Amino acid sequence: MNMNIFQRSILLRTLGASVLTLAVYCANAQGYTNVAPAQGLNFTVPVTLPADFGTGVSFRDFDGDGWDDLTFANVDDSLIFYRNNNGTLERMPSLAYAAGNTRTVLWADIDNDGDDDLLVTTFNGPVKLYRNDGNWQFVDITATSGIVAAYGKRWGASFGDYNKDGFLDLYVCTYIYSEENYAYSKLNHLYRNNGNGTFTDVTLQAGVGDGMKASFQSVWMDVDLDGWPDLFVINDFQPSNSLYRNNGDGTFTEMAMALGLDEPGEHCMSISMCDFDLDGDLDIYMTNTGVFLQINNGRHMLMLNNGDGTYTESSTLYGLNIFEWGWGALWVDHDNDGYQDIVDIDLKGFFDEVDHSTLLQLIYQRVKCPTTLRLVRKWLRAPIQINGKLHRRRKGVPQGSPISPLLSNILLDLLDKELERRNLKYVRYADDFSIYTKSKKEARKVGNEIYLFLKDRLRLPINKEKSGIRRPSNFEMLGHAFVPTYQKGVKGKYQLVVKKNSWESLKRKLKQLTKKTKPYGFEERLKKLAEVWRGWVNNYRLASITAKLKSLDEWLRNRLRYCIWHDWKKPERKRKNLIRLGVDQDHAYAWSRTRKGGWAVAQSPILITTITLSRLRRKGYESMLSYYLKTQPTIQ
Repeated sequence: MNMNIFQRSILLRTLGASVLTLAVYCANAQGYTNVAPAQGLNFTVPVTLPADFGTGVSFRDFDGDGWDDLTFANVDDSLIFYRNNNGTLERMPSLAYAAGNTRTVLWADIDNDGDDDLLVTTFNGPVKLYRNDGNWQFVDITATSGIVAAYGKRWGASFGDYNKDGFLDLYVCTYIYSEENYAYSKLNHLYRNNGNGTFTDVTLQAGVGDGMKASFQSVWMDVDLDGWPDLFVINDFQPSNSLYRNNGDGTFTEMAMALGLDEPGEHCMSISMCDFDLDGDLDIYMTNTGVFLQINNGRHMLMLNNGDGTYTESSTLYGLNIFEWGWGALWVDHDNDGYQDIVDIDLKGFFDEVDHSTLLQLIYQRVKCPTTLRLVRKWLRAPIQINGKLHRRRKGVPQGSPISPLLSNILLDLLDKELERRNLKYVRYADDFSIYTKSKKEARKVGNEIYLFLKDRLRLPINKEKSGIRRPSNFEMLGHAFVPTYQKGVKGKYQLVVKKNSWESLKRKLKQLTKKTKPYGFEERLKKLAEVWRGWVNNYRLASITAKLKSLDEWLRNRLRYCIWHDWKKPERKRKNLIRLGVDQDHAYAWSRTRKGGWAVAQSPILITTITLSRLRRKGYESMLSYYLKTQPTIQ
């Protein structure tokens, strides 16, 4: 199976030497160009250990200008910082000397002051924490922070708000061989952020020390989607990885085996998460050594989220039979084909908030007839009666007139042009619109910019409670929704469906028209039913509704049979009509005297075998499914 199945692909980097030459790649469609030399990114990292494979690197917008900057760890030398100035990298003065072999450089705002602080881990060295005081001024607060001061084999680290108090907590991994003598300082450590620039070691009470293991890396992720961050820790040299489920009370429960994440004896080198199949939950990719074939065949592992918080190793299913020593894996939308983050914007009381001056200016740009302009102006500003008193109106469009949506489209045409100018993919119907982006970062940026455009240019407020960034499986618009295609081996593909409440609304209307007490003739009832369901089917003809329409057709036919049975009223008339429909005398007599209720009779062989589909069609009946199949367009 080809890897192109992915909406996001995996880029792997395998390092077989201890000297790392950094290469930064610029994506252009499906080609890449090495721009590292032109950006001045040619340097080597010294080798100080027999098995030294380089140091850490961080992509993070540490100066808050919207461009990702670069930070490099080092060995017995200064840390290296590059500021990204609109695509051009500028080397910054170093803020710290890296004593020893630094592994992780991690940016996070630990004190919620709006700028990023810096954490550095060191193998056979200390953990360092630098507070950002702004204007590239950093203070080493390690000694007062509460982080363990003892030197150790520190490797990965991760920040996450495990107790949801609004401050980022810290987990630090220690790379220890199992045969070493036990010491508390050799465990992994969890530090709770106190909110004042200090931390408290809560490793033991939280239950996340992870024993004497060679822990490479940790990540925070909400595995069971309960709103509480869980902790996943990967380990080298065959001890199983650990998944600590957050209990919500400051403690954790190890659940790797129960969740299918205990693939035995991995030599895990790295972990990365991504919703590659776009089903609303995070999947996991783990690199491996590839040289120990007896251990899980040595392959890299793709842990597929089953949707209920459990996982299944699925690398072979997706063609990822990789047997190399992989140190890192990164998910990236390589072919730029995924518009999976949707900016859903709800305009607050749109028809009540249209600014008259803005709208009249736009009309004047298109209409030069003074009489028409005066008429529109008077119509817009006609006073409104509230509690018996007339009130002047300076905003809002009167609803209930054909001119209201016309004027609204004139106003929102400016929004359409702005979205087209930005080359954005969007859908708009009246005041409902959504924008489709390729990442949450892009979605946040676009959403904020369009919010300002609506606020400043069109003077339209946004309903912040109903607006947000959605995934396809959590998005609804104009009665439509998206669900996965559920094809075996195919993930990340969606089909358009109809929302549940739209189905319920249609069924209520059909049920109202097929009440047995409604005094309609059969032909008149069919006509009234068609007036309802034809418009509904036309509105949703792009959606995948075949199966549900078939079921609804069966239910509606039984409702019609129920009405017919009720119209026959007396048993003798029922007997004669059944005979006319081909039932023998004995069965006709017995069925006409049945003690079943009308709805039960309609679903029984009494009427299903007599008032058949072909007979209904001869009387003018048309199924919703047959009409849908005739009107459904072919989408290329």
